[in-house]
Amino acid sequence: MDELGSNPFSRLFPSLDLVQQYRDQTRSTKSSAPASVAEEAKSPGDGLGDDKVKHIQILNSTIEKIFLFTLNKYSVIGGAESSLVFLSSLADVIGVHNQSWIDMDTLEQALFERLMLENPTEQVVSKPETKEISAHTTERRLVYYLVECYNRCYNLIDRGTVPKDLVSDVQSMKALIVQNLATAFREPDLYLGQNLNEQLTEIIFNSYEVQDGMLCLLDKFANKIKEDEGNTRILEEIVQNILNSAKEKISETSTIIFSSST
Repeated sequence: MDELGSNPFSRLFPSLDLVQQYRDQTRSTKSSAPASVAEEAKSPGDGLGDDKVKHIQILNSTIEKIFLFTLNKYSVIGGAESSLVFLSSLADVIGVHNQSWIDMDTLEQALFERLMLENPTEQVVSKPETKEISAHTTERRLVYYLVECYNRCYNLIDRGTVPKDLVSDVQSMKALIVQNLATAFREPDLYLGQNLNEQLTEIIFNSYEVQDGMLCLLDKFANKIKEDEGNTRILEEIVQNILNSAKEKISETSTIIFSSST
């Protein structure tokens, strides 16, 4: 496997055995495909230098850390995350012989597929020794999931744990999260079974102290809604829903206090 070990793109795989398996699968795909398809299939690392490969590797790992999904079902083996949601449909569309990592060009499509999953648990891949899957990984409530992703982005930048050459990419991820949250509230029919207003209200009311990341997200979200809609109608509906929920909670609390004092 000496030639595989010298290929800089082999670093994207946990072991050379998996690189060999990947290459064999790629060759099998090419040999069974029509000539035109085989000619278009790209080999990982073609024409890429070490710096580019390293950047792609770190970017892919960062995306997996923030969004908890992957295009490579082997990524959890030797990777930082014990469990990830494998985006099988997107992996099939892109093709294993083309790309098994996520970059900024594929992230938008990957995030959309993740949000459309009815049961993310069914597509989880885990390390063999994993006994329990994090609830964050399989979160299916759209607002909760996007808020968690945004907080992870925010904390990476706030704590200075992002390499300098990736800061702009993480900022773009934050913008993409805001865009998807705004789209969900503008087109709620796309996301069946999701009560977006209720989820947002729960997050706000269940937070003992609203985190800086959440405040930043709400600010960006409000501006994005106004920018896209050209008015504040949706924002007014969201705020009204929150106020109504607050009124109900105050009423319930007052009733309990009054009952206990009589």
